[in-house]
Amino acid sequence: MSVNLTNTGDQQSLPTASALYGSNQALTAQEGQTPPKLSCSSVTLLAEAARDLASLASSFNMRLYLLQKMPSQSGEHLQALESMVAYLDELAHELMEVSRPADSPRETAVLDLNPIVHHVIQAYKPVADRKGIRLTFEASPDLWALWAADLDIKRIVINLVCNALKYTPAGGTVALATSRVGNDDLLTVRDSGIGISPEDLPHIFDRLYRGDEAQRAASGMGLGLPIAVALTEKYGGHIEVESKPGEGSIFKVVLPGLS
Repeated sequence: MSVNLTNTGDQQSLPTASALYGSNQALTAQEGQTPPKLSCSSVTLLAEAARDLASLASSFNMRLYLLQKMPSQSGEHLQALESMVAYLDELAHELMEVSRPADSPRETAVLDLNPIVHHVIQAYKPVADRKGIRLTFEASPDLWALWAADLDIKRIVINLVCNALKYTPAGGTVALATSRVGNDDLLTVRDSGIGISPEDLPHIFDRLYRGDEAQRAASGMGLGLPIAVALTEKYGGHIEVESKPGEGSIFKVVLPGLS
């Protein structure tokens, strides 16, 4: 089953996200200005984040206590602590994402898609290796140039790669490829992960939406894909998805080239 979604609404640790995105530039009220009101979705996000942080702090303290009391089981406790740190990193990553509106102004320039994808692949290869996932990139030498902000295109690629790595089990593959189709550049992200059910497929770009299978498979808040599609549409493009449960997913990012 495939779906072409446009104009929709709103565990491994990702240690390179901050470096790839640059410094955090969350919107804050300037002196003398009234802070913007939070939307319902933002309030929901903050409530979920606060709940998860409280749970993580409690679990962290318990594991540290057990580590001191039962050093013979240090391996098990350290593994659990490592998993908690991974989720804490992911939570910070997603909160950073939501603090950067997709329509925020950025300096645009003529870009080559291939070096951007290659940079993301190199940054996330250690994450893939740690999960036992083969992460590859096949670059087309014949792409159109893009007129866009480098950081925006990088965010699209990062979010799709993170999504694929999150839902692909050990021994699987995540394969990226670029190509030129007509007047557009095409980025394809193919994974051998858990796939998406027909019921969930139309909603995967909805802000904060996560299907039952996705919730069982990995942690997260459902922000990466909505931001990816919003950034793609910002430049006149769109994202297409093909997926079947148990057979993986294929995300296709179509971006207009400078012909």
